[in-house]
Amino acid sequence: MMGTIERTKNDDVGYIENFFDQNMIDWCLWYFSQFDNQRFNGRKYIQETHWNLPFNQWFGDYCKKQVKKVYPEALIHSIYIGNDVKTGGIHTDGWLYEGEKELFYKTILIPLKFNVPSSTIIFNERESKGRTLNQITGLGNDGIETMEQFQELDKHKIFPKEIHDKYLKHLDYSGLHGLSVHGIMEWHPGRALTWDRERWHGPVCFEGNNIERYHVTIMTHKK
Repeated sequence: MMGTIERTKNDDVGYIENFFDQNMIDWCLWYFSQFDNQRFNGRKYIQETHWNLPFNQWFGDYCKKQVKKVYPEALIHSIYIGNDVKTGGIHTDGWLYEGEKELFYKTILIPLKFNVPSSTIIFNERESKGRTLNQITGLGNDGIETMEQFQELDKHKIFPKEIHDKYLKHLDYSGLHGLSVHGIMEWHPGRALTWDRERWHGPVCFEGNNIERYHVTIMTHKK
C-alpha cells in the first residue's frame, strides 16, 4: 500500500513501502548521471537534487507528498542522491547549525539500485548533534563534510565481537564500544528506510569491484 509505514517495533525505525516506483527510480538514476561535478567525500559521490528550485519543483512536490503521508508534521530540509563506492562509517544525522536544534526530525533513505548486498545498521544510542565515529573506527576524515568527529562513547559497554565480524569488519572494533544494535534494515529498491535523525547508524560492510549503491536521502525538520 502506498505511503504506509511498517515497524518491527513501536518506535521510530521502520520501512515505508513503495516510496518510489520504478519510474521515479529510473528518473533519479538518470538525473544523477547528468552531473559531471558530483562531490566525492572519500566514500561516496553526492549530488544535491535542487528539489526546491523552479525547474525541479515537480520532484520536490512528489517527495513532500510521499513524506506527509507518513509524517504529516515533517518539512523537507534537504534531498540528495548518492552513490556509495566504499563502505562508510557510523554517524548521526543530527543538527548541524544552531537553528536546527529544535527542528531536526526524521531521516528517510530510499535505495535506488545496488550491485552488492546492502543493509543499514541502526543503533539504540542517540546523539542530537550531527557527529561521526570515523576517526575512532579507523576511517579518518573519509566521508566527513560537515559532521564533527566524536571521540569516545562508553568504552565500558563492550560491543559484541560477532556483530563486528559479520557486519562491520571494515571498522576498528575498539571504536564501537558503547553501541548496541537496534536492528539491521535490508535495502529494497523503492522501499524507504526511516529513523530519527539523532540515532547512530551506518552501512553494513560491503565489498567488490565497480560497486554501485545508489540511494536518495531526505532530511526533514518538524513544524
